[in-house]
Amino acid sequence: MSLGLFLTGAAAAGVRAERQAEAGQTTTYIDASSLFPVRVQLPLDFDPSQRYRLIVGLHGHGGRADEFFTPAPMFAEAGLIYAVPQAPYALPMAGRIGYSWNLRGVEDAAEGLDEIDLSIDYVLRVIDKLLERYPVDEVFLMGFSQGGG
Repeated sequence: MSLGLFLTGAAAAGVRAERQAEAGQTTTYIDASSLFPVRVQLPLDFDPSQRYRLIVGLHGHGGRADEFFTPAPMFAEAGLIYAVPQAPYALPMAGRIGYSWNLRGVEDAAEGLDEIDLSIDYVLRVIDKLLERYPVDEVFLMGFSQGGG
């Protein structure tokens, strides 16, 4: 099984966090285990006795897994497994919640924590779990904007 990883480090996309804290209020981030959704599309004629290529798609800053899942039918027709994990950091984005792979630009957001390493570990755990669940012989990462950086 070959693993084609193309992580070049997290993109330095600026994250603007709107802070409207009252006196004495703050936001802090805690390193804790959690469950995250991963959308998975199997090939149209999926056969568990066959081996497949796995494409892991990483959405951009402010995006969501469901938005980056729209090309799933194209991957299914091509005989590929397509999986899109949700980035771990929820942020307010123009009236809705978006997600980010890092907390860049959020003042003192993760002081003492390396959220980028946590995101990398998360993506690697996603791949490990998918390899346990599905017959995969090659893994490829693709991403858009911050997810590709």
